Order: sequence, then structure tokens, then C-alpha cells
Amino acid sequence: MRGNRAEVDTPLPTVVAAAIAEDGTLFVATANQQLAQVASGTTQLVSLTWSTEWSGTVLPDGLAIAQSGSTALLVQSDTDGVWLRLFATDDVAHRRSLRLAGEPHGGVLALWPFAYYALDRTIRHVDLMSGLLETMTDVGAGAVPGAVVNG
Repeated sequence: MRGNRAEVDTPLPTVVAAAIAEDGTLFVATANQQLAQVASGTTQLVSLTWSTEWSGTVLPDGLAIAQSGSTALLVQSDTDGVWLRLFATDDVAHRRSLRLAGEPHGGVLALWPFAYYALDRTIRHVDLMSGLLETMTDVGAGAVPGAVVNG
């Protein structure tokens, strides 16, 4: 609400997902496996190395930054299933993958230590530490994880 507006130098074509970290760094991803960041206060887009272990297509709105600000989440779909790719925001080489129960619709929302997503008629979460999946509740068709509150 008090930010500045600036055009990014040499933007990526066909961005399908974007997320912003607590320090203002913007992360963007394309469906065809390009990942980049723009540091707060700059307009320079810096490409990040894509892991050769990751395959598949980045899903729309499939990028989030966990509340801790040091972990980014990326959702990909490939022939082996749907994966939540986790990587350190300051070092993409620190990464791991967790299998999801299906293809989320409406993106992914991160609130450490969980990532939330909608699947079919339900809201689900995955524990980012253990990889355990849980179906939280049936909320009806068309649900998306727009807001989550610790209660």
C-alpha cells in the first residue's frame, strides 16, 4: 500500500506465478520452467538456476513464499504426479520435493509450517516439515485457499 511502481527490466514472457517475500523480493515463474527474482528496490530481473531434478509444468498461481520468508514453494505437474517444490529463497540449491494429492485449483497459500490448496471440493494442507497431507474440510465446488487464519 505504500510501495513504489517500476517496470522490470527484460521481463519473462508468459509468467504464470508470482510471489513476494517479506523483504520485498519478487519471485516469478513461467510454465516452461523459468524462475527469476527482482530484489526490492531494483528493476533488474535475475534468473535463478532451475533444478535438473524438477520436471513438468509450473501451475498457474503455483508460487508462494512461506511466512518465515526463507522458503519458497512452487507447484508443478508432470507425468509422475503433482509436486510441491520447496527451495531456500537465498539459495535455490537447497531444495526438496513433496508429492501432493492432486492438482490444486486456485493456487497455493503458505503459512509456515503448512501449505494450503484446494482439490476437488476440499481444502487440504501439506506439512512442509514432514510432507504429511491432510484433508481439512469439504467446502464445496470452486473453493480456493484465499485466506487462512490460525485459530
